[in-house]
Amino acid sequence: MTHTIFLTLISLAIFILGIVVFLKDKKNITNVSFVLLSSTIVGWIITNYLCDVPSQVVNALFWNRATFAAGCLLGVFLLLFALVFPKPPTKLSIFWKLAIILGLVIAALTLFTDLIVKKVEFYDWGTNIIGGGLYIPVIIWAALVIVTTIVILIQKYRKSQGLERFQLRYLFLGFFLFLLFTMTLNLVLPVITGINQYAKFGSYSVIFLISFITYAIIRHRLMDIRLIIKRSLVAFFSFLFVILLVWGIMVVIGELIKRKPDPKLTIAGLLSVVLAIIIYSIVKNYFKKLANRYFFTSLYNYQKTLENLAKELTYSINLNEIIDSIIKTIRDTMKLDRSGVLLFDEKTHNYEVKNTIGFTIANGISLVRNNFLTNYLLKTRDPVIY
Repeated sequence: MTHTIFLTLISLAIFILGIVVFLKDKKNITNVSFVLLSSTIVGWIITNYLCDVPSQVVNALFWNRATFAAGCLLGVFLLLFALVFPKPPTKLSIFWKLAIILGLVIAALTLFTDLIVKKVEFYDWGTNIIGGGLYIPVIIWAALVIVTTIVILIQKYRKSQGLERFQLRYLFLGFFLFLLFTMTLNLVLPVITGINQYAKFGSYSVIFLISFITYAIIRHRLMDIRLIIKRSLVAFFSFLFVILLVWGIMVVIGELIKRKPDPKLTIAGLLSVVLAIIIYSIVKNYFKKLANRYFFTSLYNYQKTLENLAKELTYSINLNEIIDSIIKTIRDTMKLDRSGVLLFDEKTHNYEVKNTIGFTIANGISLVRNNFLTNYLLKTRDPVIY
């Protein structure tokens, strides 16, 4: 029971993470490859679990083949993700395209023929596969794909700098530990011992992957989805609070009128509340966009500008690049002839001119030496248009 609950929680976490990344940018090949990878991992966990469920004895051969096929797809999408993360190439070479197609063909052969998984044996601990004629060649192919993926990530890590380097470091550690345990339990041990008794524990290796990816998201802005995760958690707990509140009110009312609420009506009522909240949110956002676009056009444009600037700033930790982006955005949006950024030095307790456009050196220095302006900035901490 504990094993089932644990795998269910892991699968949900991976699936939600994949969907969140995909919704962040549906057209980005990196995001698409990640959702394919995460979905395949979930499929692999589920089929691997069903292989040894007593009630699925009749379908044991299918589930074992599906698990092996999911493992092949896992290798394919892992390779694809390594190729396109963090910045996708302009075009994938024909070699990599053929390698990906080969993996898809192997997965199809595994699922629909007996060339890789011929039959299954039944033991007290579960099922054990009997390999077909292509079993060993496919194992070798899988090992090559994994090694190639690791080499690609290492090469990218060596060439990377700044924030990208931190992201790759934790992503690489997560994938490395995940692959190490998966290969040991699902590839190496079955080949050496001839049985798959410990293969079901390979699913737990996903913990390493999830842990490091989550840390990279929180600490180093991996995939730039921290804000989405925060909003999702807020929405989830808000939904949960409302549902529990409504359910509690229904129980109290039932006690007051000495009548227990009908279970079906209770469920229908709670679902209606959820539906009403969702519809309200959609309708509210729709009318908000209409109002901003047609009645508050300037406000709408500024909001879009700030959103775009915020996205741009999340991709850099270089102070000069951040300041340049801020100045350019303010100048282009507000049609200013002059703009500048002053930074407050906590040691000297004075503002310093970091970068300006349109100001002379003398004008820039006068901005700093203007005690009234400095005091005003310290007090209000709001931007000033000069």
